[in-house]
Amino acid sequence: MGDYAGADEEKIAKTFTVKDKSKSQIYIYRPNHLYGSWVKKRVWIDGKSVGDIVSGSFTATLVDPGYHVVSTRSEFGNNHILVKTKKGHNYFVKQNIKYGVFSSGSGIRLMKPNYAKKIIKDLDLIADTNDESYDIDKNQIEKVKQEMIKKRAAKIEYPAM
Repeated sequence: MGDYAGADEEKIAKTFTVKDKSKSQIYIYRPNHLYGSWVKKRVWIDGKSVGDIVSGSFTATLVDPGYHVVSTRSEFGNNHILVKTKKGHNYFVKQNIKYGVFSSGSGIRLMKPNYAKKIIKDLDLIADTNDESYDIDKNQIEKVKQEMIKKRAAKIEYPAM
């Protein structure tokens, strides 16, 4: 199991209030599911480890507004999504466990706030790892971020006819 945050910290996180209005807040959560409940999977924001998510847990991290890469460990490497944040807003990323060939994999996706909030109310807040030894190489993450921004811009600027 991961290390859990204190009850007061969890209560504050579940108000979904961004403490610093000049920042954005990213929640990463994993609902309670029987399959994969024994598996913990690390998650990162911009290459910085924010914790090991287990079934029935979540984390909440303040970030500067802008583009952020949220990553999770999977069977054959990491999976990434790009989240564009605005100051004073919350964003919700769901982690799910997948069947794998040799071990369990995991996926992540951005979720609608109202749906995510209902689920997070019943989950436990994990403590931030604050351990740089688990961080992903900053150059690698920056490369992933730039590639994802470029793909996103291409989709926005050149819609299919």
